[in-house]
Amino acid sequence: MEKLFSILLMTTIVVTTAIFHVHAQDYKTTRITNSEYYNAYPQINDNGVIVWEGTDKSSPYEKDIFTYDGSLITKITNINFNDEKPLINNSGDIVWRASELPLTSSNFCNRHIFLYDGYTIIQLDSDDYLNWNEHYRINDSGNVTWSSMIGIYRIPNECSIQSDFAQIFLYKDSETKQVTQEPYPYAGHLRPDINNLNQIVWDMPTKGGSLFYLFGDIYIYNSTIISQISKNSYKDWRAVINDKGHVAWSGYDGNDFEIYFYDGSSIIQVTDNDYDDPCSFYGYNLKINNSGQIVWSAYNGSGWEIFFYSGSSVIQITDNDDYDKDPQINDKGHIVWSTTLADAPNNSEIFLYNGSTTTQLTDNGGSNQYPQINNNGEIVWVGPDDDGLGGEIFHAVPSPTTINVAIDIKPGSDPNSINIKNKITIPVAILSSVEFDAITIVPETITLSIEEVTLKVIEKKSNYLCNSDDANADGLLDLLCQVQTTDANIDSGELIAVLEAETEEGLLIHGEDLVRIVP
Repeated sequence: MEKLFSILLMTTIVVTTAIFHVHAQDYKTTRITNSEYYNAYPQINDNGVIVWEGTDKSSPYEKDIFTYDGSLITKITNINFNDEKPLINNSGDIVWRASELPLTSSNFCNRHIFLYDGYTIIQLDSDDYLNWNEHYRINDSGNVTWSSMIGIYRIPNECSIQSDFAQIFLYKDSETKQVTQEPYPYAGHLRPDINNLNQIVWDMPTKGGSLFYLFGDIYIYNSTIISQISKNSYKDWRAVINDKGHVAWSGYDGNDFEIYFYDGSSIIQVTDNDYDDPCSFYGYNLKINNSGQIVWSAYNGSGWEIFFYSGSSVIQITDNDDYDKDPQINDKGHIVWSTTLADAPNNSEIFLYNGSTTTQLTDNGGSNQYPQINNNGEIVWVGPDDDGLGGEIFHAVPSPTTINVAIDIKPGSDPNSINIKNKITIPVAILSSVEFDAITIVPETITLSIEEVTLKVIEKKSNYLCNSDDANADGLLDLLCQVQTTDANIDSGELIAVLEAETEEGLLIHGEDLVRIVP
């Protein structure tokens, strides 16, 4: 049964801003928090909204959920629960787990699932079931899946739990549904993940043995039916799914754990080495993006390293003796992670891989952890305060990179004569190069400025008059657009026309060409 709770709103002020450089791109970093809380586990959605848990320094077992919308911090919980490890979707819905206060040996491991839809807090699960670990996920429609223990028994005063009936649940359209029904021994249906197609994947043990190694096969739910993806005599677990229905997981091959990939019809073994990918203790290091690229952390015998599957090959991103952990990947293939230095175990720094090079984002000698990256390249993490202690939330926003490109106004003409006082159409070619594809420019962002006069691309019935054409006969497709002049008073003579635009990835474009203004 759903339970509704009131919320408490609280605002504070952003306190610190700085600039750091990542190759050609600047990042503006802001310390979001400056409060009496130990903050942890930040998440960020594609709209730049950040959510995290904060522990009251005066009451170490009292945690609450906070959000930051770009200007204000809001405390959304005040319900006498120990609220922790929130997740946020691109609609701003937030899900987390919580235990009742005061924490005792009987309720410490009994964590319920809560959802905040922007207005109301709802308890999604039943008080009759036990929920534990990080077994809950949310998609952009606000649908939530989790694993609940039925018929449980607990080792006294510990969080070790065994169950005859661990089942998968789904909250959708304001109703909670039990997805799985079959009883299975030991741990049952565990570790669900959900995508925006409302497909759910999880692992389910089907074999006996030591409790730690009870990891069986991977299953998928497609709104109406459950199908088994993997079926072998080994152990498969920690499945993740993207919005195309592609699934990745860690599976035992008889020697160690390897990475496997399911494209909707067949299974591919991504790795084949003599160490665990990822180590079974850290299965949640495995992430997949909507391009089918996978990232994970694994111990290769000398250190914990970050590995990346590009869709065709595996790339080892790091190669050191440090502890590289918590990798996250966005849909552009950009990866962030935290590295704990082997010779300074209290020092963890944040690193970024942009698809070709790796850059260290922090260098403050403190503990920087739990990085996350959204599809716009914004990064959040937990870092040190002014005293060097951890527990503050940091937010880094990339400044757009400007690319200088070649343009040709009135291709084929020389000089480029324009009578700007008459409303005429001027063709403008933005030229591609080996390093730059002009077709990626968004036509509606194009402006052509001559002194103080700004011209725009002609628009007809919501379509901009641009097309691809090899304007300079170099074998590369250029972007050819039609710009209309206006009745403006500009003195005759030679002037520089400046074109500015933006690409689909948010890169800024700058180009110049000489024009002759004629009466």
